[in-house]
Amino acid sequence: MADFGYFYFNLFVFGIVFGWALLSYETLSRSVDGLLTGMFGPMQPAPLPGFVCRSIITVMLFLAYELGYWLNHYLSHRIPLLWEFHKVHHSATVLTPLTNFRVHPVYMCIFLNILAVCIGLANGVGDYLLGQGASQYGLTETNIILVFFIYVYVHLKLWISFTGWLGRLFMSPAHHQIHHSRDPAHFNKNLGSCLALWDWMFGTLYVPAAERERLDFGVEPDRKDAHTISGELIAPFGRAALLLKERLQKRSPQPASLSALDQNQA
Repeated sequence: MADFGYFYFNLFVFGIVFGWALLSYETLSRSVDGLLTGMFGPMQPAPLPGFVCRSIITVMLFLAYELGYWLNHYLSHRIPLLWEFHKVHHSATVLTPLTNFRVHPVYMCIFLNILAVCIGLANGVGDYLLGQGASQYGLTETNIILVFFIYVYVHLKLWISFTGWLGRLFMSPAHHQIHHSRDPAHFNKNLGSCLALWDWMFGTLYVPAAERERLDFGVEPDRKDAHTISGELIAPFGRAALLLKERLQKRSPQPASLSALDQNQA
């Protein structure tokens, strides 16, 4: 039921309430293209057929999306302040396709802005190097390669495992289940969306076994306000504020003790 609530919230409310907080990757792309042109001069259009240019941009933007996804996911697990908001996603004790919508709006704002930067940079560089603007192949304005992975298998919650070299290049449903595992050996592993490539490169990859592993899911599953609006949408603000306060107190200079002051005066 909580997953259904997040699904409808993200479908109907998020874009209206938080859309103003998102960067435009198209604006960033034009800025990068203009900056490179100003620094190195204009490039002549590449002597390539149109479908080749579009294919190059499609691959570049897919790789940029995957890198942005990995980077945001890595920061969300490593920075305690961000983890308080990302922890909402990991609170699910049962994984279903709707679990993908169980995300806090603050997490989504950060995620989409990081994506905008990564995709905007890639698109701007690609347009400059090709000497012309080229649009990616997409379906409903989504990268066609990403659509392929999503609809074929990525969001399946069955134990489908890629092993060997395949498990080092592509995420399988088993990779994602390992990521949600409560076993400390699996913490902060498999942070990619469709590709395991960036996890492999940056040392966060855990290739699952071919045979199904026994896993438990969820963060603090016995917490009384788990899966509620107050516990998952509101409480993270309080926990994040407390962490921020503690961090600021640690950085602020501590007053000297009275005995130390007396010794200095003496």
